[in-house]
Amino acid sequence: MVALLAIYNWQGADDYAKNMTLCVHPACRRQGYASVLLDSMVADMRQLGMHLFKAETRVSNLAMQALFEKLGYECTLRVERMMENPVEDGYKYELRP
Repeated sequence: MVALLAIYNWQGADDYAKNMTLCVHPACRRQGYASVLLDSMVADMRQLGMHLFKAETRVSNLAMQALFEKLGYECTLRVERMMENPVEDGYKYELRP
């Protein structure tokens, strides 16, 4: 497996799609796979009428933060001790294309 994106579609409940996990095999990073997955997810969910996309990442995950910001996501909140194993603060992101 090169890359994986898992989302949760909250359509009808809260009307947003959330990136639950995104990973790219270390040998395949920095080749655009994550961007393609996220862009495809947004396009697919927009066809279903979704207009709000959410994601979270660790404060130490600078690569993911840079990717979200490159794709137009806005950092909306820093949450203390949001992540586990290890415990770490996290950022919440939103995209409203």
